Amino acid sequence: LANYTWDVLMLVLPFCIILALFGAFNLEELSGYRFNLVVLLFAIGLPALLPVQYMLSFVFGSSSLAYTMSIFLFLVLNTLSLLAVAVLRIPSFPENTRDVGDYLHMIFLINPQYAIASGVATIYDNHYYTSICSKSPQPCAVSSSLYDDDYFTWKSAGIGKHIAFLGADIVGWMLFLFVVEYYKRRFSSHKRMKSGEKDKSSDVAMERKRIKGGANDLLIVKGLTKKFGSFKAVNNLTFGVPSGQCFGLLGVNGAGKTT
Repeated sequence: LANYTWDVLMLVLPFCIILALFGAFNLEELSGYRFNLVVLLFAIGLPALLPVQYMLSFVFGSSSLAYTMSIFLFLVLNTLSLLAVAVLRIPSFPENTRDVGDYLHMIFLINPQYAIASGVATIYDNHYYTSICSKSPQPCAVSSSLYDDDYFTWKSAGIGKHIAFLGADIVGWMLFLFVVEYYKRRFSSHKRMKSGEKDKSSDVAMERKRIKGGANDLLIVKGLTKKFGSFKAVNNLTFGVPSGQCFGLLGVNGAGKTT
């Protein structure tokens, strides 16, 4: 929770920079009340972005690689998703083609980055078509679904779906993350329990042998085990710290160092 809160705070700055750029260019389509809607999208979307990034960290071996690949993947996927939906929902296309675009739009909203980008584009388009069609309503009859006075409408002209999906994304992705981490820990704990006394590191085996041989250290730990419910955080740990030695614990995430 502490890491999540810190990461959210770290995302606030780039989001504020993006909002400042919107304000600096003074786009009529994203000003006034509509600018407040963009802020609302960002405020709800920001907490929804991080669980997806955390999920990607399980796929890659290092955090730096996960960060780089996630930026690339989301940049490409979001761009292609926005283009695909925009093309399929062109008003002059057949109704069944536009329905396909609507279905894909609903699926893509599961991705918080797409939901934010699509929401901003929807606010822009709504005002753009409203300003044009209010002056000459006749040519806009075929595209009346592209604009609406209610920006929170559930229709394609509003961001009602975007707000709802972003809220669901926060809960859904967080729950999914907890489930994955829970089973990941269970699997890691099961592997450690199954391995028993078999050490993967020769240094660990040598240390255990040294302690069992009667080492005269200032600090000696023998067979230390710690459980949290059924989860075994530390499994039969043995080591010693001689006088004047600088000692540290090394291990992968979830190895039990903190415990």
